[in-house]
Amino acid sequence: MPLAMLQSGYFQGSDPLFDYSRLGSTIAHEMLHHFDSHGIGYNQTMYQNSWVSNSTLDSFEERTQCLVDQYFSYYFPEVGLYLNGSQTLDENLADNGGLRQAFKAFRTLVQQGQVDSQSTQYSRDQLFFISYATAWCSQESEAYLENLITNNAHPPARVRVLGTLSNMEEFSEAFRCPIGSAMNPKEKCAVW
Repeated sequence: MPLAMLQSGYFQGSDPLFDYSRLGSTIAHEMLHHFDSHGIGYNQTMYQNSWVSNSTLDSFEERTQCLVDQYFSYYFPEVGLYLNGSQTLDENLADNGGLRQAFKAFRTLVQQGQVDSQSTQYSRDQLFFISYATAWCSQESEAYLENLITNNAHPPARVRVLGTLSNMEEFSEAFRCPIGSAMNPKEKCAVW
C-alpha cells in the first residue's frame, strides 16, 4: 500500500465517509487480490496449491465470467478499442469486491451513529459513492489510454468507476437509477 495514499486529498483520518470510500476500498481491493484468479491458486504458505473445492472453483469461474463479459463491453471511441475483460479481470474483481466491502464497513459505522453527514444536498450513501468516484478523476491521453487497454491488467479510470458502481444495488438505490439504465443494469456482477 503506497504511503502516498495517507496524504490529504486521499485520506482525511477524521472523515469515515471519505476514508472508507477511498482508502477503505483500496485496502479491501488489495486484500481481495489473494482471492482473485491468481491468488485463489495459492495456499496459506504461498505455495501454488489450490485450496478450494471444485464446486467452489466452478462457481467462482461462473461469477467471474459475468465480470469478463461486462468489461469486454466497454468501448473507448477515442482510440477505437474495446477493453479486454479477461486481461483486466483480477483488477475488476478487486475493484468491485473492494468497494462492496468498504461500503459494508461504512454502513456499519452509520448504524452505530459514527458518521455525520454535513450535506443537505446528498445522502450519506450518495456522498460515499461520489467520494469513491472522484478518487478516480483523471485525464488520460489517447496514447496512455491505448497502452493501458492493450498492455495492462488495470482498466482505465472511468471504467473503474462506471463498472464498479453499476454492479452495486446500493448505488442504484441511492441515486434512484432506473432499472435497465447504464448505471442500474438488470444483471449485476458480484463475486465476493
